[in-house]
Amino acid sequence: MNSAGLNSEKVAAVIQKLNSDPQFVLAQNVGTTHDLLDICLKRATVQGAQHVFQHAVPQEGKPVTNQKSSGYLCMTDEWFSEYVYEVVVDRKHVPEEVLAVLEQEPIVLPAWDPMGALAK
Repeated sequence: MNSAGLNSEKVAAVIQKLNSDPQFVLAQNVGTTHDLLDICLKRATVQGAQHVFQHAVPQEGKPVTNQKSSGYLCMTDEWFSEYVYEVVVDRKHVPEEVLAVLEQEPIVLPAWDPMGALAK
């Protein structure tokens, strides 16, 4: 492995520092059953995988469960805890053009917007 990249010692040192300070522990907001060291070293995330999450409205107080072969996946809180994580980055490390985007008014998409159709 490249000495400038991640290695077990560097990741272990960061994890130890994150877990030693209660403020860092609160800021992590990470929930996974996978070992954090393995995730970092194996780079188990997929870059460039775009996903659009769509909410199914419950019918008569019950969640919609008749997905069959529709291609939709209902993700539970447990799914998000397993596969989604957040990273806290100090603003001084974020490029100015990215920070400028945060100051823009959000674009609200209409409910009918065919997000999946854009990739076809």
